[in-house]
Amino acid sequence: MKHTSYVFPGQGSQYSGMMDLVPKTTPTMSHLQVFEKEMGKPIEAFTEEEITLTQFTQPIIYTISSCYLEWLQENENPPSFLAGHSLGEISALFAGGVLSFEEGLAITMYRGKLMEEVTKDTPGGMCAIIGLPIDTVQALCNRLQPFGVAEAVNINAEKQVVISGSTLAMEKAPGVAKEMGARMCIPLKVSAPFHSSLMKPIERKFSTFLQTYRFKDAKIPIVQNVDAQPHQSARMLKYNLIQQLSHPVLWKDSLDQMISKGVTNAIEVGPKNVLSGLCRGSAIQCVPVEVLRKNEQTS
Repeated sequence: MKHTSYVFPGQGSQYSGMMDLVPKTTPTMSHLQVFEKEMGKPIEAFTEEEITLTQFTQPIIYTISSCYLEWLQENENPPSFLAGHSLGEISALFAGGVLSFEEGLAITMYRGKLMEEVTKDTPGGMCAIIGLPIDTVQALCNRLQPFGVAEAVNINAEKQVVISGSTLAMEKAPGVAKEMGARMCIPLKVSAPFHSSLMKPIERKFSTFLQTYRFKDAKIPIVQNVDAQPHQSARMLKYNLIQQLSHPVLWKDSLDQMISKGVTNAIEVGPKNVLSGLCRGSAIQCVPVEVLRKNEQTS
């Protein structure tokens, strides 16, 4: 049997004008009003510089993804699986009925603030390594250890892996990666070592915060980042979301897991087309929801 998945993007999908295609329906306007009340102004009022700051990026992308989800639920059949990349996992929890929109927004706001604190207390960075297989990237990280922490944290595709770690190690990464045959080593526009062991200090704060929220069992299996396995248990969903802060995002394995379950099609529910690009070459054909919106408007 063929199955469909909804996949939700994380940071890096934001761009100026990303609200242009967001549907203005009763449910979506409700979400946008809640966002404006909690964040102090509408999404359109955030500057191009502000939307790159993690404490704003996270609730913005979550809200836009939630609006697109409402539109999809009116126009498409329900998916068989859900998955979200990093921040996008909170969007998947909302889609699976684990959290209300308001609860998910509060969690993304707190998560964003925590991560912004890390940029001050534990400076670091991330680099996307293009063209090297994961075992070679692991060897690259070993070579960078004399300069500080360096870990493979986003296993996005066969030869697209993001590393994370200490500032000096990330500064040295492009030169060493080139020596080892990488096609590209792109420093990411972040100021913290997300998903690395350096994020451990904020796990306890995040865990304490989440204890005030009662997660529900998911109505649809959610393939989570930390183990690339489908989960529906409220307890496991919460535990894995906490672990995700300091553990790798196993995105390629998540796609492979969904393929093994018969998923052949996916919709990227959020701005841009980052996850659709990561599906290229796999057995999953992923379409950005923005493309579906454009097609609707021109038909």
